[in-house]
Amino acid sequence: MRALLGLVLFGVVSMVAAAPVYYVDVVNDANTGVTALSTVAADGLRWERLVVGGRSLQANGATTLALQHEGGCRRDFLVDFADGRQMTVKGFDVCRNRSLHLRTALARAR
Repeated sequence: MRALLGLVLFGVVSMVAAAPVYYVDVVNDANTGVTALSTVAADGLRWERLVVGGRSLQANGATTLALQHEGGCRRDFLVDFADGRQMTVKGFDVCRNRSLHLRTALARAR
C-alpha cells in the first residue's frame, strides 16, 4: 500500500513539474530595435524580464519565447524600444495566439 501511495505521489509531482510551456514568436516589425522585453500575468504585479538571445531584438527580427503556463493564458508584455519609447501590451492570450507583432501592437496603442 505504501509503495502504491508513493507511486501516486510521484506521478502527481511529475505532472506538476511538467506544466505546459507556451511558445510565442515575438516579431519586431517596428522600425527600431527592442532593448528589453518583460512579462507578467495579466493580474500579476511582478514583471519578469525575458532574455532575448542575450542581445537586443533588431528591427525586422524575431525571437521565440518559452513561457510557463503557471502565469495563466493572459499576459501583459512591457517592451522597451531602442529609441526610448515604451509600450505595454495588455491581456495578450498566449494560449490562443502564437505570435506577437510589435508594429501592429504599437499602432493599436496610439
